[in-house]
Amino acid sequence: MWALRDTVSAAGFCHNAREALDFYRRMADEINRACEDGRLPAHPRRSGFLPLWQKGQTAEVTRTFCDFFVFVSNYSSFDAYPPLSFGDPNELQLFRDITRDAISSSVRAPKIPLPNQEAFDGMKYRIMQNIGNRTRPVLQYLFLGACLVATIRLVQVIITRCLTFPLVLAVAAFGGFVAYLIINALVQVTSFSVSAVSTFSPLYPLMQIFTIAVIWDAASWFGKKSAPPTPARADQLAT
Repeated sequence: MWALRDTVSAAGFCHNAREALDFYRRMADEINRACEDGRLPAHPRRSGFLPLWQKGQTAEVTRTFCDFFVFVSNYSSFDAYPPLSFGDPNELQLFRDITRDAISSSVRAPKIPLPNQEAFDGMKYRIMQNIGNRTRPVLQYLFLGACLVATIRLVQVIITRCLTFPLVLAVAAFGGFVAYLIINALVQVTSFSVSAVSTFSPLYPLMQIFTIAVIWDAASWFGKKSAPPTPARADQLAT
């Protein structure tokens, strides 16, 4: 899909969104007519760019989903040190002006030597790396423990039919987490590789929201279980 889009743009067939949509519609009509007339061998009519499902891809998507789940929940490939940028000095200057922050140097645009700033940045990255290395296992075990507690609480909710707001929040966060992993597993198996920390960056906040919401729900539930019964008032006893 991306190769087709880039090729159409590079060939000069479209200069804006309207021209692009019109071109793709004309191209689709021509291809469909050729398929219907038998000039092109084709499967039954379908729409979209999702490839036809092949034998064995269900198991492969399941395996890829599990691999991605482990990769994300383990905080694999964590690194506080920024990678090199891409681009020439003018392109890096544009991003520097937009972000109003320091930009990593690139092979085509070496950074101006600033010894004091580089020493400070090096110390800052080392501190963040040490904090991350110590925090990763704690966050990992909290997330996995929250998955177990949430499962138990969902069973209790099904039995008691008493749903809480924190548990709804936790289920919503985990649902988004799982849906994102499934989509990327499909892309990985059917299209191109997406195995990178940057791909899964939206999931790490969802993991924290899920963990906090489960802790909140569990604390509320234990608080209710341990609270003493409310004494009856005199007027209630009289009646």
